[in-house]
Amino acid sequence: MFPLVLSLLCYSLVAAQEQHNYIYNFSPYVSPTTVLLNYEKMVENFKEFMYKPNSPQLKFASTVLFLFYSSLHNSTYLTQDPEEAHLFFLPFSSDLSTRALGRVVSRIRNDFPYWNCTLGGDHFYLSRVGITLKRDRNLVELKKNALQISCFPTPSDKFVPHKDITPPPITDR
Repeated sequence: MFPLVLSLLCYSLVAAQEQHNYIYNFSPYVSPTTVLLNYEKMVENFKEFMYKPNSPQLKFASTVLFLFYSSLHNSTYLTQDPEEAHLFFLPFSSDLSTRALGRVVSRIRNDFPYWNCTLGGDHFYLSRVGITLKRDRNLVELKKNALQISCFPTPSDKFVPHKDITPPPITDR
């Protein structure tokens, strides 16, 4: 599943570069050439850390999110040592209230040093329809900084196009 997401990302970068060549020539960080050349090295070294879920049984509102979570949980990219990690996954149930989600982020912020290093910029989470911005500092940082992986279609006010990802839809049967 992750190689698929990374391939889609590379493809979108190539397409964007073809449309707006002048924007992407200046930065090696968004250059499709750089990304593709280092893809194999990344596959070998890339690590993600998954925080312990807030409940023993996570509930997912869609098949896509369940498949993504299962794929990540059984992935070779997953590490038990957060010091090795490049990204951090925040698992939570889709039926979690915004107040409870704020407490989850607060717990992560207080118990682990990794959130505070980037204010959640190297964290990601799954959400079927996105997260509503509330006045809670934890939710604001989660929405503005962390990468949201959500189902298609996501309401436009709950999706940040320059950082959020929507996997291709899968019909539920």
